[in-house]
Amino acid sequence: MPDSIHPENNNDDAIGDDAPDERAFDALLIEAMGTSEPPDLTFQILSRLRQEPVATARTVRPIASESPASSQRRSSKGMLGWCVALAALAASVVGIVWMRGNHSPAIQIATASQDASNETSSAVAVDIPPKSPVPTDATGNNETGNNDLLRAPRTRPEGIPMTLPVAVGDTPSSEGNPLLAPEATRNPGQWSPLPAITWVAQRSGNEMLAYWAAIGIRPADQASDQQVIDRVKRSSGIELSIADLANAKSIQERIATDDDSKAVAGRWLAHVTDGGIDQLSPENRSRLVNDVAKSFAGQSPLDHTVAQWIDGRGESSSAFYTAMAGSSKSVTDGVLARRLASLTLNADLRCTRCHDSYIEGSGRQADYWSLVGLLDQSLVRNKNQWTVTPSAPSKPLFYDLIDGRRRVATAGVPGRWLAEDDATDSLADWSSRLVGSPQLATGIVNSLWEMVHGQPLRGRVVDPMNAPHNDALSSLESFLVDDLRNSNFDLGRSLALILASPANNRAVPQSLEDAWVIENAEAKAAAEAFAAALPEKSNLPLTRRLDEAMRAIGAKLGDDGKIALAQIGENGVKGPKVNADSLSWDFPDRAQALPVQWLLPIEDSTERARHLAYLAGLNELPKPVERALSAMKAAAVDETTLQTRVWWMVK
Repeated sequence: MPDSIHPENNNDDAIGDDAPDERAFDALLIEAMGTSEPPDLTFQILSRLRQEPVATARTVRPIASESPASSQRRSSKGMLGWCVALAALAASVVGIVWMRGNHSPAIQIATASQDASNETSSAVAVDIPPKSPVPTDATGNNETGNNDLLRAPRTRPEGIPMTLPVAVGDTPSSEGNPLLAPEATRNPGQWSPLPAITWVAQRSGNEMLAYWAAIGIRPADQASDQQVIDRVKRSSGIELSIADLANAKSIQERIATDDDSKAVAGRWLAHVTDGGIDQLSPENRSRLVNDVAKSFAGQSPLDHTVAQWIDGRGESSSAFYTAMAGSSKSVTDGVLARRLASLTLNADLRCTRCHDSYIEGSGRQADYWSLVGLLDQSLVRNKNQWTVTPSAPSKPLFYDLIDGRRRVATAGVPGRWLAEDDATDSLADWSSRLVGSPQLATGIVNSLWEMVHGQPLRGRVVDPMNAPHNDALSSLESFLVDDLRNSNFDLGRSLALILASPANNRAVPQSLEDAWVIENAEAKAAAEAFAAALPEKSNLPLTRRLDEAMRAIGAKLGDDGKIALAQIGENGVKGPKVNADSLSWDFPDRAQALPVQWLLPIEDSTERARHLAYLAGLNELPKPVERALSAMKAAAVDETTLQTRVWWMVK
């Protein structure tokens, strides 16, 4: 009925012009009735009340024998029909609003030969974000290499289940598939059966594109096939073919081969141990690599392997601890604790050795020393080998608070790191909680992503370079973490998803290839969000970096590691500067800002450099770097460039 009948309902201010439910209701009215206004039935209703014949726009066959009573019943039925129709429309509006709140409606993925009427269908439900674009190349093929996706509807009604065709071979099967272990050996909460990797790759690719769209980043152009192949070879040690690119299933099959699984296992271990694997004997190194290679080949769940390393049951336990410790000679220096926490707990201990974390507010000094205390009482070092000793005497470990007081550490792994209420007080308890652990899975996913891209998927805000955090990035990380857990910690599958991602085939922007270009904020923002690739970093030892930093100001690094300042003139005037062309391409000739802005409250230049060393994972600023800092001050290098060069040397 029109608003003139019920003027109390004619309140335009009650509902805004941009209310989504009103717009949806108008759209439904237009689709159903051809107009956004409900039909005016006033004349018909009044006529029926007076039992008068009503003329309508429709052609109605006259019924001569119709009595007034039957006419009134027909009118009641007609009104009832309109009420039912309007009620259905209102219910549809409520349904649409509710479905829009559900961002991951399920799409049923079935085999192409599946009978729709078969109640024992083996369809796999995969959550796909609504309206997420499907990455395609210039030929229209999707980036996962699954051509069947081209037959899927490009636009679908939200909230309505659909069946998408999949090749029969893509449907997961438990027969002869090491990825689909029997339920008794699978981790709790796993999908059954495990979705085909091509579909998971498509979903994760869509998540990446959704992240770029959410932060307003325009991705760089695609790199050439050969550039991507070379990049993968450098980062993971495996050599892909052009046919493998962007095809997660093909990449996973290649990783599972004996040579490639061992090659990538060695690269990953070198990454998570910061090169500590080089401290092992050839025999111990080979044993440790073989253990990890089985996980990259999908033959052994890595969470069980790591658990056995931690509590000392594994044959390679000593090799694992020794590699993690690297050149460290004492647990109390924190090197071993920091690396173990990063991998197994996804915890960052770099800024909590001396005080609670000021930046993110999640790290506590007491937690840092609790883990160090547990390792100190559970491990022994003998002839450069670290081993678990269950009979180690319990000895107190003291640490200094920021105000100078001393406190004894409570040995254990904090419950908050395990997402549990109670802490652990032994390696055996800790290892038992690592099986199926989401914290371990998150640490592995970020380590694999960092191995490929140079930075974790979700970095720390204290770092000079990290991807902007938002819900879309969290969703992508959670998706990859869940898939790793559901696949029984198959590292080859996770790495294949990362290598098949649209983030892995981005080109290097021209402004980033030239290290002397300053106006490159847009390209750097894209690189931080994995929407552009970074040039290959200079792989130089510290002595070479020190030498270049000194030559840039006209000084020299002596054979004894000391800085020779003979070329710096009187009154601090620097000598002739070396030609920039003779320095590494990524040497910071000048900088516009400090490496990290949280250094601003620290006024002392040397103290700033020390904190950069802590951020790089060092326990102190190396003495040669400290001397180079003094030399750059004497050469009147500005503070922002000076600290940027310190970061370039220690990172």
